[in-house]
Parts: sequence; C-alpha cells; structure tokens
Amino acid sequence: MTQTTTDFLMLEEIHNLQILDRFVVLLWWHYHEGNEAVIDFNQLCEESNKAGYPAVEKSRERKKIAADRRTTSQKSGTAFRLQPRAIKELDEKYLHLLEERPIPKSNTIFALADFKGTRSYIEKVIVQINVSYDMQLFDCCAVMIRRFLETLIIEIYEREGRANELKGGDGNYMMFSGLLSHMNTDPKINLGRQTKTGLDDFKRIADSSAHNRHFNATKKTIDDKIDGVKIAVVELRSRAFS
Repeated sequence: MTQTTTDFLMLEEIHNLQILDRFVVLLWWHYHEGNEAVIDFNQLCEESNKAGYPAVEKSRERKKIAADRRTTSQKSGTAFRLQPRAIKELDEKYLHLLEERPIPKSNTIFALADFKGTRSYIEKVIVQINVSYDMQLFDCCAVMIRRFLETLIIEIYEREGRANELKGGDGNYMMFSGLLSHMNTDPKINLGRQTKTGLDDFKRIADSSAHNRHFNATKKTIDDKIDGVKIAVVELRSRAFS
C-alpha cells in the first residue's frame, strides 16, 4: 500500500510538530516519495487540511517558511524546496517513518473499547486481531487470538499471585495447551462450561494455523468458532481485570 500525504501527516511524530516544522517535513516527504522537489505553498496547506489539521494563516506561515534556513523560495516566493543539508538532517530524524503506515481502527472481532485501560499490549493485540480478520489474513488472526487468550490466562494468575504455577522447569510460561490444561483443572478458577468449550474448540484451529503446514484457516474457520471464544473472553477478562 502506497503511503499518502494524509497517512504521513497522521503519524504521531508528525502530528505533534508545530505548523512550520510540519510543513518543512512535508516538503521532505515529497522529496523522498519522488514527487516534485518544489512544492507550492498552497498545496502544503491543502494537504494539511485534508489530514485534519486546522486552517493556517497563510500569509504569516508563508513568511515563516521563507525565512527558515532549511528551505529556499521558488517561483517568486509561492513555492519552496529543501536545502540539501536539511534533507540530510531530516533523514536522520524521520527516515524510518517512510516505512510506517497507520493501522486502521476496527471492532470486527473484539470491541476496542472493551479493553481500554487494561494493558497497552492487550489493546495492541486487539487491533491486530481485528485488522488481520478484515484483511483476510485468517491464520494470522487465529494465532493472534491464541496469543490474546494466553495473555488473559496469565493475567488471571498474576492477579492472584499464582503466576509460577504456569511456568515450566525453565522458568518460562507454558504454551497455550499447557496454560489451558492447568486452568481447566484448577478448582480455584472453576471456569464455566461454555468458556471451557469455547477455549478447547478454538485451540485446535489456532494450533493448526501456527504449526500445521498443510492447514490454512478461512473466514468460515474463524466465524464458526468465534462466538465461543467471545463467551470465554468475557469471563477471562472479568477475572483478570474486574
């Protein structure tokens, strides 16, 4: 997917810049994306507005960018390009951003709002689950759901101060099958029947997506089992964070 000016301007590191610095970095983006090296000031303003930034006072901001040491004026002061030294300086600071793309927000499988304030790593996993499903990356989706379920189980035991029960002889947490087996037989947890069924049913799909080279999950694979997973997640989330 090609990065657009809107994609770039919506990145967090760009969003936090002052107007002048944002326009200078936008000139730099055009330089690297193979567009015209000389960009009309009105174009910079239009691209900024399209990305959701407030309208600027053009006369004032044009004077600022004209006076900035990183730029040089073109076309009687109505367009600008970057000085070579500025390109090198900006490369060191922002070149990695040319590889990043904003991740679209989605609530296809799990609602993001339901996990707001739990753990930042859980919120990120929820985003990946939903987006991988939307993009029809169903093996990825299955594996990320498995990781999510593993995390919730560990969160429950950490909350109760019993996390060591989930660790093997090497001191690391067990894999999903080990976590699930331990929890299913734990009288102190005593999961509901529907939760156990949902977890057991989905385990077979997730394990196949991760380890069986002849298996590929499909939309139907996920859809047929996701209701059971959702029931399980409600109970696990409640035990981990309520």
